[in-house]
Amino acid sequence: MIKYKSDFPSLYLVGLLLLMFLTSCGVTKTFPQDNKRYPERYGEKQGYEYQEPGRYGGQRGHPQDMELRGHSFDDAKNIAISAEYKIGILVPLSGGAQKIGQSLLDAAQMAVMDNSQQKIALVPYDTKSTPQGASEAAGKAVTDGVDIIIGPLFSNSVRQIAPIAREANIPVIAFSNNKSVAGDGVYILG
Repeated sequence: MIKYKSDFPSLYLVGLLLLMFLTSCGVTKTFPQDNKRYPERYGEKQGYEYQEPGRYGGQRGHPQDMELRGHSFDDAKNIAISAEYKIGILVPLSGGAQKIGQSLLDAAQMAVMDNSQQKIALVPYDTKSTPQGASEAAGKAVTDGVDIIIGPLFSNSVRQIAPIAREANIPVIAFSNNKSVAGDGVYILG
């Protein structure tokens, strides 16, 4: 009988471990989230217009055909008029680097939405994945009166827009990692 008492703690421990193992393998029933806990459309809580899932209201295609928070692409510039700060973002929304440009634009839009208390308008311009397209986009941004230019993506495009932005006294924060394009009002993020 003494022999069983000394083995009892080890048997008890083995039984306890076996019980824990078996209960961890059990099936648990999960319940869907309570929809009443959150607003039906998250953006409405913060005062934004609701945007359907997908890029620009679910539409894809040329930027002029897209919708940005319920407004046409061209109307984005008109929305920016009431903003305190206008940020022009020059990204390739067409051409060979379209996917990268769209990702950069999406990230910038999320950053602006996170800081929605400030009156910031992000105005996108398509560089068409070319230095000439970047030059045209920079000219439009200067004409629209942006306070700062973010982009373009490629160093040869940065070289093309630098004189345009410098003449208008608009700082440029480029996505390029080429240090040779930095300086004299052009800053790099890469």
